[in-house]
Amino acid sequence: VVKVPPLATPDDSFNTPQRYDFAALFQFQGLMDLQAHFDPANPTVLESLFSWDESIVTVNANLLTTLVEGNHTTPSPYAATSFNFTTNQSTVVNMFNSTWPTLTPVASAAQNQRIAAQWLVCATFEARRRELLLYITDVNHRIAGTRPVLDAIQTNSSLLEALEYQLKADMEFFTTQMQAFKLADCGFRGNCGAFT
Repeated sequence: VVKVPPLATPDDSFNTPQRYDFAALFQFQGLMDLQAHFDPANPTVLESLFSWDESIVTVNANLLTTLVEGNHTTPSPYAATSFNFTTNQSTVVNMFNSTWPTLTPVASAAQNQRIAAQWLVCATFEARRRELLLYITDVNHRIAGTRPVLDAIQTNSSLLEALEYQLKADMEFFTTQMQAFKLADCGFRGNCGAFT
């Protein structure tokens, strides 16, 4: 039994079917939307993606500043000290090891421990912020790296579809003729008896 394929594209003989946009298969709009969400330049990206609460970070940084600078009744030996969150904790413990002028040695040591503990909290927040921003930047760049590949696939798909479209009329003529021959052959000496 010879099976004849159907027409290459449905045709109602009045309106030619619309060409299918094969390039649209490779747009991956969801991926591009994801890249827009992972924008490291967006100041609210940590809040929107990870529910980052900057107010907690600010409160802890202000507390550390208050602990380090002291107040008008308890002058700090560290008032002129500039501290950052990139040093390690042992360096901080050594840096903040002075005796407070208005506190006993035991109270001074306790105050210095509070400063070191608060510095650790602030440094942990800063480390997490940097890790998250690095992750966001990495995701953004990896998605951006797929764009040239997807653009090339879209271009090549469009070119291939244009070439195939040039064969469309010939293929439809061929399949139409094959169907006509098969139907004509069907009525000759009961060749289609198997179909009844």
